[in-house]
Amino acid sequence: MYRSNPINSCKEDVYFRCMRGEYDVDMIEIAAMKKNPGRIESIAVTAVKEAILNAGNFDPVFNERDTLPSWDGSIYVYKGSTQSKKGLIEVIPVQIKGTTQDKRKCDKFNYSVEVSDLKNYLNCKSGSVLYFVVFIEEGEEELKKTIYYLKLLPFDLKKILAVCVNQESITLDFLPFPVEKHEIACLIYDITSDMQKQKACIYAEDVTIESLFRESNMPTLTLSRTFAHGENVATPFALIGHDFYFYAKRQDNVEQPTMHGRIDGIGFTIPCPVLVNGVQYYSEVERFEHVDKTVIKLGKGITLTYCKDGEHKSSLGINLSGWLKEDIRDLSFLLALHEFKQVQIGNETEAKPFDIGEGDIDFAVLEEQLEVSKQIQLLLDMLGVDGKLDLNCEAMTDEMWAELTKIAEFMMSERRVVIEENLSFALICSDIANLRILLVAIPEEGEKVYRVRKYGEVKNGIRMVDDRGEVVETTEFVYLQESHILNASNINYDALFVQLDAIPLSSVHLYLLTQLMMRMLLAYDKSNDERKDILNAALRLSEWLAEHDSLADASFKILNRFDALKRIHVLSDSEKEELYGIVENPRLAPLYRASAYLLLDNQGGAERMYKQLTEAEKSELRRRPVFRFWQGK
Repeated sequence: MYRSNPINSCKEDVYFRCMRGEYDVDMIEIAAMKKNPGRIESIAVTAVKEAILNAGNFDPVFNERDTLPSWDGSIYVYKGSTQSKKGLIEVIPVQIKGTTQDKRKCDKFNYSVEVSDLKNYLNCKSGSVLYFVVFIEEGEEELKKTIYYLKLLPFDLKKILAVCVNQESITLDFLPFPVEKHEIACLIYDITSDMQKQKACIYAEDVTIESLFRESNMPTLTLSRTFAHGENVATPFALIGHDFYFYAKRQDNVEQPTMHGRIDGIGFTIPCPVLVNGVQYYSEVERFEHVDKTVIKLGKGITLTYCKDGEHKSSLGINLSGWLKEDIRDLSFLLALHEFKQVQIGNETEAKPFDIGEGDIDFAVLEEQLEVSKQIQLLLDMLGVDGKLDLNCEAMTDEMWAELTKIAEFMMSERRVVIEENLSFALICSDIANLRILLVAIPEEGEKVYRVRKYGEVKNGIRMVDDRGEVVETTEFVYLQESHILNASNINYDALFVQLDAIPLSSVHLYLLTQLMMRMLLAYDKSNDERKDILNAALRLSEWLAEHDSLADASFKILNRFDALKRIHVLSDSEKEELYGIVENPRLAPLYRASAYLLLDNQGGAERMYKQLTEAEKSELRRRPVFRFWQGK
């Protein structure tokens, strides 16, 4: 019986399966190459040779049969337009490998290199090699060949060999070889320049950035890129997408490499308006330039990406920060951009088109979120929250949202609250995320019924009952404790001074204001001298008391005013004269004189007066803000 040749039968089977579309020609060719590694190397060498021949005045002389131990040939680099002996600049040793195994990772290609080859490269005359790896895969019509490269100059080889002493091979990251002719030429001239600089350092001791900074005589660091026309360019934009070497010029004028790096992108902040339909949303942008794209960051969470290849559409990134004011701005910008589909940045004469489309973004949800955010901001404005502060919505719990909703109901509908105790005044403190809101409950005509208002809203002040049972008019600000002064987010001290003009003067009222001023200074000290708003309000209150408090003696008012002033500036000679008048007056109480000595930075005098105080007076002095100036406190 007739039996077909098994080899021919296999070929016929592959042929008919190709005809049916199960295999393609590339698959057959790749399968054949895997059985013949020489074929892979030949294709790789041809791909590299064609790329370099078309780039400039270079002569790639490669050995396609791979008979050399660690090299596959060299690239002869010439200057000018002719290839003469006089025009030869450099000879770059080359190694070329081909592979069908996909080892791509994040735009790089991982490839294992034998350590013995690395040693040979370092020990050759140039101490360098330009190493290529060509990844071969299926293409639409023919095999697709992607070239990757790695500069292995003396600086790199010594670094690599130092970490693989007992290894036979090491996996290295290869970078994509440029496609454009100009970029290929720049790369080759870069390698030529760096090879020539590093020849003198093949056997020299390594220099690091850390060692340079430890030296007293810091050498000059240089960073540049060589272009095809021979010009060295050190601008950051010329370095984007390229690796580079940092060189330190030693005292003998020899340049030695200290670092090998790569700049994938450059970012910088530009003060410029960003407008949509004539409305400005931002006053500055963060711009990031990459090889293939420009990324513009707006605010905390909006990124506009413009692709430079012209094939890909621009894209939008959204990551709201969670801070109320910033999210309102970002949401308003997004909805406006969605509606008008163009944005103007800086001095652009015309707005750029930017159609963010629908995609996965639900603009109805964003619009609803914007409306809710605006309502919350309106409530915070009604509560008098400092305009410099912002609400961290991400820190809000369900209980905080319920508390904020309750406050909104009281403020917007003027609802009353029932308090069982019969009080002349109630202080309400609510912690809402990072904000602390203070409210006051003012009694209405009926018992136990109070109206909730923001702090400082009651322009005529409040009524309280003193220790003798008499009704006294004062301000709700006198109820502020140090923790309130330091942490409350909606205290407006301007409202305090509006109230003071409308409240009748009394000894109780003036005494409470003096205690308030002292607590303000103590709160300022606890802020590590950062809360200048508290200090300025305390000084303003001390000056108001000095003018309006006719019941306090002059020395007491001087001490209180200078207690605040000394925290603002060094006391002048004329200001010190007023304090000398206190310390030199033996008829004044030792407590006054001790305070004045502290303000004059006279520790000895303060200690002498301190010894004359009673235990109660000593305790009183230690509680007063002036005790801050006690040396060694």
